[in-house]
Amino acid sequence: MTEPRDTAPPTEQPDIAPPTAEAQPSPPTAQPPEPAEPAPPVVNIAERLRDYVGSRADVFGADTPVETMLRALVPPDEWQRTGSSAAQQATFLARVAASIGIGEDFRAVDADAASLELLLDLKEGAKQVTKVFALRLQDGAWEPIPENTRALTELATAARQAALAAVQNARKEMDAKRRTGDLAGIHAAASAVRELRVVLADESDVKQLETLLAAVPPTWEQARGELRGYAAAGEADARTGYPTRLKDAEGRVLRLVSVPPEDELWERLRTAPASVQAVLGNEAAMTNQRPWRLYYVDEQEQSAANVLAQAQEAANRVGRAVPTVSEWVLATLRLRSELPADLTGGRREWCIGPADTSAAWACGGVTQTLRGQERVVPPPPADAADLDALWRWMCHPLVIQRRAATFGDELTAVRTVLRIR
Repeated sequence: MTEPRDTAPPTEQPDIAPPTAEAQPSPPTAQPPEPAEPAPPVVNIAERLRDYVGSRADVFGADTPVETMLRALVPPDEWQRTGSSAAQQATFLARVAASIGIGEDFRAVDADAASLELLLDLKEGAKQVTKVFALRLQDGAWEPIPENTRALTELATAARQAALAAVQNARKEMDAKRRTGDLAGIHAAASAVRELRVVLADESDVKQLETLLAAVPPTWEQARGELRGYAAAGEADARTGYPTRLKDAEGRVLRLVSVPPEDELWERLRTAPASVQAVLGNEAAMTNQRPWRLYYVDEQEQSAANVLAQAQEAANRVGRAVPTVSEWVLATLRLRSELPADLTGGRREWCIGPADTSAAWACGGVTQTLRGQERVVPPPPADAADLDALWRWMCHPLVIQRRAATFGDELTAVRTVLRIR
């Protein structure tokens, strides 16, 4: 017989509520952050150098001598080192510099060094030159870095090149004005680089300039010191700066004659007849070596002189000379539009050869009474300003005559010249 099943009701499980929030484990409590260390101050090294430079007017001020500033930018040992050229370079820069200054742009080189730009304005219009130098902060003091020695050399080289360029430009200007006969312009161009010429005297460009300058007449201011007894009696000539007229102690007036090396009148002389060419010498045939003729000629003839020696003595008494044939010819051609009295008439005038000063010549026409009327023989052109006509007259065999030194036949006088060059 089977046993009856257990019909007892199942045992009830206890009602367990889910854990509440309060019952959950809490995370570990966060620790308060430790206070951060203050960041180190940002040091603007370039600004520190700017402030330093601004505070040292004794070294970097506007009126600081060039060498003083350069010595502050190149290590001290370099100035004492055997074989160093720093001192010579600084002296050179001081001689060519008109002013020296510091640019506004200061730049950091690294954590303790910064650079500044040196500005050098050169004398007499030469181009400004610049160079960057660096200083390093050491133990709270600013010291130049060794590389500045090379910067000094490069600055001196740049300054020399800029100064030479100014001299070269002046020489080119002088040469151009020489070709046009502008004597005043030549001296002005040379004067514009006077100090640079002294500093760079050993340079070939300067030597070429000085050679060109020596080949032209001096300025009027230079010449007048040797012309005692003469006073300006006319306005200044625009191209030479010389008075167009001078008056001597006796009241005689002299006229300026200027014939530069490339003047068209020289070409006229090259076309002269062979007989005239022989007495004119080789000046007309020259080119680069042709002289600049500048002199004064008397406006009036002096008394007749039948002997060349008498004419020379008369000229010597007043501190002047008997003209050469070429001086007489050039004066006549240059002054053709307003010839001095009797230059183409009156009496013939004693002249000498360019090389042989004892060779006597009689130049010009002579006024004679023909058929009861005074006429010049040979007759000059009606318009003396006509260069072609005047030149044809001058090439007439009677206008330039070879004469015995004792044969003036009462028809020959002296017209003196005062030579400047």
